[in-house]
Amino acid sequence: RMSVPISISNPDLARHSTELFMDSGFSPLSQRMGAMVAFDRFEDFTRNFDEVISCFADPPSECALFSEARATIYEEEDAKNVHEEPIHILNITLRWAEHTEDEKLVPIFRAFAQSKKNILVNCGLRRITFLIVQQREFPKFFTFRARDE
Repeated sequence: RMSVPISISNPDLARHSTELFMDSGFSPLSQRMGAMVAFDRFEDFTRNFDEVISCFADPPSECALFSEARATIYEEEDAKNVHEEPIHILNITLRWAEHTEDEKLVPIFRAFAQSKKNILVNCGLRRITFLIVQQREFPKFFTFRARDE
């Protein structure tokens, strides 16, 4: 991360710092893209899953500069593995859960992720995280990764 001071009194500085972050000429190899959505209940998310996943339906076109840079940094075999590596992340925040015990939530979320595995893989999802917010408590996070079965 880089901290760039932005001052309203100096619009030229604000313009340059914005351009710095909007320059997409070269993306680092560890780039991630994703979405964060919020629903009241898990059932609301499952009902709207198709709409949420449609955000990832079109794979990003690969920039020629990115391909060339990757080829010079990695051997051919490694470059192929990097290309096949999923990059998308989906975070789902739920305001209310029928169960609050981890032992009951994990099988529900795991079953959902497994039932949608082909779709998630086809859309390039690297991981899906369910976040359960609870009043007066820390939120609970449940992450399921593509590399895990």
